[in-house]
Amino acid sequence: MMDVGRKTKMEKTTAKHMSTAQMTVTALMTAITCILAPMALPIPISPVPISLTNLVIFFMAYILGMKLSVASYVLYLLLGTVGLPDLVEVSVSFSDRPAAT
Repeated sequence: MMDVGRKTKMEKTTAKHMSTAQMTVTALMTAITCILAPMALPIPISPVPISLTNLVIFFMAYILGMKLSVASYVLYLLLGTVGLPDLVEVSVSFSDRPAAT
């Protein structure tokens, strides 16, 4: 049975300071998210593909723990907000919305 309250190796430092290893792994997981998030696996029986973002989030939670995985994903979202070219390829304008019926 899995112990829900256990701390991963990355979470065992003090609350105020991040170690260099934690910062490095958090940045690597953010980079992996940037690489794999636009990719999707098509499902033959469904028109909706599975995004690889879900896989990366599960790996982040397992490797980094809850706090650092949230920090890594927030960093990914901030990179998209700032305008990282990888994340701004898809744009939706108001003219692309379906008309009201």
